Amino acid sequence: MDDIRVLYPPSQISEGVKAIVRGTVLRAEEAAGAGRPIIVMPVLNAAFMLAADFCREWHNQKGPSMSLAFIKVSSYVGKRKTTSSILGLGLDKVPENAFVIVIDTVADTGDTLRLVKAALPLTPPEMYRVLLAKEDKVNLSEIGDRLRSSIFLPGDPWLIGYGLDYNGRYRQLPYIGALANESK
Repeated sequence: MDDIRVLYPPSQISEGVKAIVRGTVLRAEEAAGAGRPIIVMPVLNAAFMLAADFCREWHNQKGPSMSLAFIKVSSYVGKRKTTSSILGLGLDKVPENAFVIVIDTVADTGDTLRLVKAALPLTPPEMYRVLLAKEDKVNLSEIGDRLRSSIFLPGDPWLIGYGLDYNGRYRQLPYIGALANESK
């Protein structure tokens, strides 16, 4: 087994998910009350664990009915940034009046949000929810008030676990960590 530093244990992740959902449900209830369909769009592959926890917590907090449509985005091979692209969108068509909530595990460069906005020209996401935001890298002015995160991470370790990988490994870990040889 590789030497991994645990940065965020499952209990802290759980509290972070609850905080993200709490604020999101309130805004989604307003939209649903106005007759708008709610569509939650987790970004794959990284957000698959967050999506499952988000949906469970949405149910626990009695959130309004919603549809789930995954977005497949590719932007890294190992630690090397590649040309980012949308590889698949889980809906044929997004209703123009939809209340779209994009969820992702980490916000760092803002590239994912730009790709998603371009893929949904009629309905830019109302909300962009992430568990972790790299505070020294995220351009908040570009993302605006759509971004909500429960944990802001200083520094730049390469994160693994809870859906995040390094060369396809470590996604299954129940916590978020960094390889011990990464910068602290």
